[in-house]
Amino acid sequence: MIVLATGQKQLDEYLKEQLDSKVSVDYLEGIEYAVYSYQTKVLIFSEFIPVIAPIPDQNQRYQAILKVLETVRNNNVRVILLTTLDAPHWFLGKCVSLGIYDIIMGDSKINGEVIPSFFYNPSTKEQAVALLKSIETQKEVQTSPIIHPTEKEKTVIAQDKEEEQINNLMLKGVQDTLTLQKEDSFPNLIVSVGNEENVQVKELSPSTIENEEDTIEEIKNEIIENNNSTKNTTPFDRNKKKKIHILGDQKIIGFWGQTPGLGNRTLSQTFATIAANRGAEVLYVEMNYFTSSFAITSGLSHDKKNFYQYMLQFIENEDVDIEPYIANANEINLSKKRLRKTIEKIPKNLDFLTLPKGFEESNFPDEINQKSFMKYFMRNLRSSRYDLIVLNLPPYLQHMFAFPIMLEIDYVFNVMTLHPARILGFNQLKEKLSKTPLNMENFKTIINMVPKEIDKEKADNLIQDNSLFIVPFDSERSVHELDLNIGSPAINDAVGAYLEELGLRAEHLLEDPKKKRRLISFGS
Repeated sequence: MIVLATGQKQLDEYLKEQLDSKVSVDYLEGIEYAVYSYQTKVLIFSEFIPVIAPIPDQNQRYQAILKVLETVRNNNVRVILLTTLDAPHWFLGKCVSLGIYDIIMGDSKINGEVIPSFFYNPSTKEQAVALLKSIETQKEVQTSPIIHPTEKEKTVIAQDKEEEQINNLMLKGVQDTLTLQKEDSFPNLIVSVGNEENVQVKELSPSTIENEEDTIEEIKNEIIENNNSTKNTTPFDRNKKKKIHILGDQKIIGFWGQTPGLGNRTLSQTFATIAANRGAEVLYVEMNYFTSSFAITSGLSHDKKNFYQYMLQFIENEDVDIEPYIANANEINLSKKRLRKTIEKIPKNLDFLTLPKGFEESNFPDEINQKSFMKYFMRNLRSSRYDLIVLNLPPYLQHMFAFPIMLEIDYVFNVMTLHPARILGFNQLKEKLSKTPLNMENFKTIINMVPKEIDKEKADNLIQDNSLFIVPFDSERSVHELDLNIGSPAINDAVGAYLEELGLRAEHLLEDPKKKRRLISFGS
């Protein structure tokens, strides 16, 4: 029996037909079960197969893959590994030591027709070792020290560089867009089946662009226009008070998860952004300073208006007003065109009180009076003009920004996944919280990263509780994050559908907000 674990439907269907295989696995966690259940002889495995619970650290992900492959090899299953040239050498070396000799490598595209060839013509250990040596040699060449030029060569280089900078200044917006690469995340393995032509992306060189006078002039005018529009932008007036809240009453919602990596950061940002897009005045507060990420994932950061500066001032004066530390996207002046385009996607009525770029956990002040903080911080939030305040809380329950905050806010959105350990922890958590002053009627659960085969009813049965809503697993999420997009189409659809149930419809901005008001309800 051949088990396919490529994570790509198109490739799976092609290989099923070519190799007469009937079993495919969609997630890393399902491989061991399939191997045991189907008396597997061959596993065709892509290192970029999705996981149910994404692992943010690259080395940890490779270690998790190796554990699965080691179990597979212990059952005398032959493994054909699909990978790219970016795979770390130590990982490939470990695969070879496990007896995995069929290694198909490509830059970013692998022809599907190559796989049957490897299947019928197994590689030897000697061939695999030779492949590793060639890769190691190639990387040594790429990282070899630079030979410094002579003074004469420096003069020529300087002249060329000066000429090149003239073009680069005019093309800055385009080149900034091209700087965002995918090396920092796990790329998706793009597979070509049949006679599909390879797609190549060519980089523009100054010599090529010099011949495109019209293109240069057009881009130059666009950059000037963008700069002027940025200068003329009027900051959002946050002092304007609303008499009636769009949701009936102001709501403060805290997104929380028992452990890091469950997705409460992504869901909280998506929730806040979509609600603002649909007409609500929203404040997003980043209180999880253990893994601060808003500045990285959104590109938005303010040196003076941020949660860190507020906390420093709070130590000096507990009754400090929170308003001067709240920022809006229009108040951030960015020179890079890509980041300016990112700001254009942020709703004007979404403000944020978050941690600045470059912030480290060790910098956060620890001399905070918890009782005073709860009193003044919550008073600041309750007296604000916002319809909806979304808090991203740290995972450590006993931290002053976690459970004490939960007791004061309107709703807690507990984010979890269907991983067995998370389900067990969830049931233990409910029992623990039921013995505390927390109102469990306001403790709602969102199940994140749900496999597409599982609907809400099945998911609720697994956790033995009624979830607020479920969010499907999105293998493309990392790509959207690299583009500084909050959420993704699949995540946005799930969150947007729930907000629509609350009365925040996509077409809400077309209506008179005074005509229809609805008290927000989060279900039973």
